[in-house]
Amino acid sequence: MKNSIKTIVMALFAIAFLSLAGCHRDENITVSHDTLWFSTEASSQTIEITTDCSWSIEKNDNAQWYTVSPMSGEKSKNGTTITISVQEYQGEDYRAASFTIKSPKGKGNVTVNISQNVVEFTDIINTV
Repeated sequence: MKNSIKTIVMALFAIAFLSLAGCHRDENITVSHDTLWFSTEASSQTIEITTDCSWSIEKNDNAQWYTVSPMSGEKSKNGTTITISVQEYQGEDYRAASFTIKSPKGKGNVTVNISQNVVEFTDIINTV
């Protein structure tokens, strides 16, 4: 009787361990672009993300001049389109911000950098 109880308990531990091991996934997130440049006009750009887990977006700053949509999603091997929109900018300096696409356990996080009013190389040549 002791041996059968011991065997059952060991089997339950083995099942529990295997089921927990199955929950650990790599949480891969890939993006088509991790840096975006915008002119001073209000505009939008898109990036494509591919994931093997759910994800959410966290802004890394308090910048109100850009939006990201959608802010979360589910696993998508075929890709999900995320739209980044910026407001018109009348400043002279460039401005920069970033957001992170986060996986549930933080293993697959990817940061995307955005900037606006970047000086174009052709603008420099035309000024000279």
